[in-house]
Order: sequence, then C-alpha cells, then structure tokens
Amino acid sequence: MAYYTKDKPPNRAGPLKPDDYSDVGQAKVLVARYHDCLRYTKQTGYLFYDQHYWIESALRAQKCVQELTEAQLAEAEDEVAEILAQFSQTGALDLLFSKNPATNLTDPQKKLQAKYKSADAYCKFVLRRRNTNYIAAALKEAAPMLEIQIGELDANGFFLNTPAGTIDLRKGLEGLMPHRAEDYITKITAVSPGVQGKGEWKAFLQTICCNDQELEDYIQQVCGLAAIGKVYVEALVIAIGSGRNGKSTFLIPSPESWAVTTAIFRPTF
Repeated sequence: MAYYTKDKPPNRAGPLKPDDYSDVGQAKVLVARYHDCLRYTKQTGYLFYDQHYWIESALRAQKCVQELTEAQLAEAEDEVAEILAQFSQTGALDLLFSKNPATNLTDPQKKLQAKYKSADAYCKFVLRRRNTNYIAAALKEAAPMLEIQIGELDANGFFLNTPAGTIDLRKGLEGLMPHRAEDYITKITAVSPGVQGKGEWKAFLQTICCNDQELEDYIQQVCGLAAIGKVYVEALVIAIGSGRNGKSTFLIPSPESWAVTTAIFRPTF
C-alpha cells in the first residue's frame, strides 16, 4: 500500500515507460507520476505530502520509486506475456527462441518478434531499476526537477494546519479550508478546532484568574500569539504564585497543542 494516504494509494495515471532507458529518463517518469506528493529542498532533502502536510522523509521518496518500479514491472511482464500469446497463435513460438529465428519467420511473425524484443528490453530495464543503486540514481536526478526553495515552506504564518483542515487564523473558525499541497505546510496540530470543552476552558480561566477579566484576556492573547507562525511579540511569560493554583495545568499542555517552548522554574526566594 502506498504512503500517499492513510487508507489507499492514489489512482495514478500517465505513461510508465521512459522515453529513454537512463537515470534521467526514469526520473522524468517519477516526477510526472508523483509530482503531487514529492518535493525537494537542499536543506530538508525530500519531502512527501500525505494529504495533510509535508513530511521530511527520504524513505517515503524511496518508497515512491519502489512503487513506480512495481507498476513498471507489471506493465512490462503483461506486455511480454501478451506478445508471446500472439506469437503462440501463429504456431511458431519455438522459432522465436531458436538461434536464427529471422530466417524462418513470416513478415507478421517478424513484427511480433520486434515487439517482443522491445518488451523484453523494457522488462530487463525495470528489473535493473529495482536495484538499490538505481533507485538512488532516480532520486538524485529527480531532485532538481522537484526542487523548491526553503522559504516556500510554512510561508503563511496565519495558516494553522489541523486534522480537519487548514485554518486562516485571521478569519477564526470561518477560515477553515481543505488541506492543500500548494500551501507547503510542514506541521499539524494534534486536534481539530471546535467548541467542545469551551465551557470547561472558560471556567478554568475564571478560577485561576480569580475572575480577573483583564488577566483572562491576556492569557487568551498569549495562546493566540503562540498559534501564529510569525513572531509579533517577543516576551517571557512568567506565571508566579503558590502551588496548586493552575500554573502547570495551563503551561504543560500548551507545548503539545501550540508547539511553544515552556520551562518550569521553582524559585527558592
């Protein structure tokens, strides 16, 4: 099963046979069939799109080449089998493998012989391409064809990627959009947006802030800033107070939710 989706591989179309049997020829076929889910940058190496976000993964790129050769081998073997079946119908299959078949073949049989040689050459090419060094060669030649600039990744700091879709934070929940490969997002949250737990969150804020609305608003703003992929405020947020008043409850889950860095200090003064 392909890595492209979590459920099933995509229905890929397009020719499988290269224009020429070379590293570049194979790379062109790879790019044509996997252009929707493979990219390359000098800084990250290969990136793979799993319909939700782009993942740095040389192994998944390698898997794409393996899948390509699987499809090519099936095509080549089917082509050889079909030609042999046609040759067999002429009653001269044994002549095809004799030392000097051309002298004993009719013109239609000679045409089938030429098709067989072409199909056999394709099959042998694909079998070689399944070796490790040739898989690496295809990826090496495909890299400049798939290259993008590192600055294209996560370029829109207001796009927050979630399992349900990508949210334009400037529009709130109304900014929810389908996942799009062209957004080049490389991160995703653990949960999707929604109103479930909103009441519990508001009650928590009221408790730890002692119904101080200004402080509640500030904490909400800090959470919002942490969700944006650009730095608009450089600040060191320090939560102080006696134990069991909600500091750790608020700060510890935040890195998992927003990918921010927190540290807990226990002052001795």
